[in-house]
Amino acid sequence: MTVDQYMEKPSERSHAAFADSLFSPTAAEYSTSEVLLGGVYRKLITGTPENDVDLETIPEIVRSIPAARGDARLWRNILLELGGIASPARSGQRRSKPIPQLMPIISEAARYGCVLGRKGKNRWTPGNLLLEIIGSGVGIEDGKTHARRLGENLIVGSGDDLLARFLEDSLRDASAGDGQHPRPFESPDLIREEHCRGLRSRTGDLTPGNPAEQFCADLGAIMELKNALTRRQWTVLVEAVLRIGFAMHWLWICWMNAEVWRQLQIVIEGGPVPSPDTLTSELWSARRGSAILEVGRDAVPSIKLLIEQYVHGRFGINLVLHRLDEVGAAWPGTAIGFSAVSNTYAPQCIHEFLVFASNQRLNIDAHDPKGWILQRCATIVDGRPGLARCESGFSKNLLEFIRHSLGQIETQDPERRSYDQSYLLANKSRRTTRRSRWPVELGPAMLIALAHCCCRGKAPLEASLEDLREHLAKYRVDVPAHELSGGSFSDSLQRLGLVVDSPDAAGGRLIVSPFRRSLS
Repeated sequence: MTVDQYMEKPSERSHAAFADSLFSPTAAEYSTSEVLLGGVYRKLITGTPENDVDLETIPEIVRSIPAARGDARLWRNILLELGGIASPARSGQRRSKPIPQLMPIISEAARYGCVLGRKGKNRWTPGNLLLEIIGSGVGIEDGKTHARRLGENLIVGSGDDLLARFLEDSLRDASAGDGQHPRPFESPDLIREEHCRGLRSRTGDLTPGNPAEQFCADLGAIMELKNALTRRQWTVLVEAVLRIGFAMHWLWICWMNAEVWRQLQIVIEGGPVPSPDTLTSELWSARRGSAILEVGRDAVPSIKLLIEQYVHGRFGINLVLHRLDEVGAAWPGTAIGFSAVSNTYAPQCIHEFLVFASNQRLNIDAHDPKGWILQRCATIVDGRPGLARCESGFSKNLLEFIRHSLGQIETQDPERRSYDQSYLLANKSRRTTRRSRWPVELGPAMLIALAHCCCRGKAPLEASLEDLREHLAKYRVDVPAHELSGGSFSDSLQRLGLVVDSPDAAGGRLIVSPFRRSLS
C-alpha cells in the first residue's frame, strides 16, 4: 500500500506490523463495569458470543425456570425488580421503559445480560482485551495460569453462598430449557503469543511497573478473597480491578504510541536511538512524570489530550511503516513487540525498530525526512478534526470506553444513586448547567480492593500510605502530596477505617488490611 492510499482511509488501513503490534490492542467501545465482567464470563466460562446476547429476552427467563425453583412472581422480583439482581437503569437511557439488565453476580447472567444495546449491534469483545492485558503482564505460560485460575474462581461453586448457587443453578436450568446447553468449564489455555506483544521481560522476578503487570498481581490478590466474602461483595471487588486494569492499560497504550512516535521523530532527524534498558525504564516502569491521571483533578481533559496524542502517534508510526514499504526498504520484522520466535521482548523490539528507522531515514526523504512525515501526518489529522477532538471514529469510542468504564454509574432512580461503589472517576455532572466533571476520586470498593492488593503485595511487611501511592502510580494514577496529608483521598481512607497512625511508619500512616481477619 502506498502512502497516498493509506492517507485516504487511515483509520481503516493500519500497516500489518502496526495492527499486530503492542501499539494496537483490541479496539474498545462504550462499556460499564458490568459489561467488562460479563465479557470475562463469556470468554472464560460460557463461550457465548457477544452479539448473541439479547437483553430483551430477560423477561422471558421467568417462564423458562422450572416451577420447582419458584413461581413466576418470585422470579419477576429477582430478575426485574428493585432488590433482586436487576441492574438499575442508567440516566442516559431515554426510553420510557428501559431495556432490562442483570448484575454480573453469576456467570449464567452473562448469557442474558451484561451487554449494552439491542441484539444485532456489532459489539466488541472485552474478553479479548483481558487476554492481551494478562499476556502483556506475565507472558504466555504464567498467563495461561492466570486465565485458568480466574475462570475457575468465577465459576459458582460449593464455596459460594447459597443465593449465588441457587441463582446459578436456576438460570442454568433455564438456559438448558432454551436449548443453549451450557458447556462445562474447560481449563482455558487461551493466552497465545499475539496476546503478549507488550511483554517487557520474563516477569516472574520483576516488580510490577505498568498497568498490565500490576493488574495481574492484583487479580491474584482478589482471587484469594472469594471464600471470605459473599458472591456480591466479591464480584464488586473483581469489577474494581477489571475497571482500573482495562482502562489504564488502554491509556498506557495511548501513551506508548505517543512516546514511540516522539522517539521516531528524533531518530529520523538523526538523533540518538535509546537503548533497550532506557526504553524499559522510560516506558514500562512507573516514574515521575509518567502519570496519566491525578487524584482530585477532572480526568476528561487529561484523557482527551492523551487520546489526541495517540491519534498523532498512531498515524505517524503507520506513515513511517508505509513509507518504508513504498521505497523498498520495508521493516523486516513482523509485529512490533514480544516475539517468541525471535526471542525478543517488547523494549528490544522497539529499539530494533528505531534503529531500523534511523538507518533508513534518508529513504523517507533525502532532504527532510522528519518534515516529510510530519506534513503528511498533519494533513491526515487536519482533515479529520473530529478524531483529534474525540468526537468521531475510534477516538470517540475510546473516550467513551475510558470514561464509562472508570466513571461512576448515574442511575435514573435517585434511591439507587449509591449502586456503583467501584468507580475511579466520580460523577459530578450538573444537570442545571449541563456541565460534566469527572474528577479522579476512588469509590469505596475501589479503595478497599486496592488497599487489600497493596497490603498483599507488601506482605509480610506492613504497607504504608506511601506504598498505596506507589501502587496507584503503577497504574499511572498519581496521588499528590496534599491528597495524602488531608485531601479527599486521605479522608476517604479514614472513613473506611483503612489507615492508622503509626510511629513505625516514619511519621506516616499505615494501611489497614481490610480482610486480614477473614484470611487468617
